[in-house]
Amino acid sequence: MPEGAAGALAAVRDYKSKAYDAPPGPRWSREALANAVGWRLLEALDTQGAEAATRLLHRIADEIDAFHQLELLADLAAGLHLRQDIAPDLLGPLAATASTLAYAKARGSGGWRSFAGKDGLDLWQQANSADPATAAHNLAEQVAFAVTEASYNSTIGVSQALVSAFSVRPPHASPSTVSAFSCWDAACDVITHRLPGRAHLGYGAYHPAPEPATQHDIDTALCKLALATIALPERGDKRRALLAATVLLAGRPSQAQAALAHVLSFNLGSGP
Repeated sequence: MPEGAAGALAAVRDYKSKAYDAPPGPRWSREALANAVGWRLLEALDTQGAEAATRLLHRIADEIDAFHQLELLADLAAGLHLRQDIAPDLLGPLAATASTLAYAKARGSGGWRSFAGKDGLDLWQQANSADPATAAHNLAEQVAFAVTEASYNSTIGVSQALVSAFSVRPPHASPSTVSAFSCWDAACDVITHRLPGRAHLGYGAYHPAPEPATQHDIDTALCKLALATIALPERGDKRRALLAATVLLAGRPSQAQAALAHVLSFNLGSGP
């Protein structure tokens, strides 16, 4: 691989993009990948400073998608933690950044929730032990990035992951550390804003506030609901949405076309 940052990024891309029938060797090795990237990361820290090394770590994280190489960030974090005592002021923040990015890039609950949640609490605790301030700053950046992403799927499970993370505070955390309760309160405001009508906490059924609508509006809304299931993660949901589209276009073409125009106006991702 090339020298420096270019070599680190080339190693990540090569590990991700090589063909399945590529000959066996170090290119398939998770350990070799961590070494190729990790030592170049330390080289950048030594020759260019902490800011350059942090930028490179974020670029590495950007090269990793949600379903490939997630273990690389955890491996880098583990390597940095092992060497943290050599230069705590330099390696501590970098280790915290790697652990937080590993936590935020991982998928929880079998792969369909954003952030690692309960499945990756060790990564979050590792980040806190390395540098609490850096860990909190990076986590806030990742939450903001997830919320501002165009795809709704990127925000599924974020609140649950934060509540899990802040429910288990490290022993040295200060009393002013953000709590799981404040994370839930912030999420609850968003959920309340999204709900139609007013939900009464307690016993009984939830009754949304009805609005006057024509039968055509109701039919169009039901068409939108049926077709919107194409954005759900399960393959069976996508198939049902395609079946619904076929039936609706044949039986209710005007409402189906209006519903399709609305559903397709959103960024659904490449799969849907």
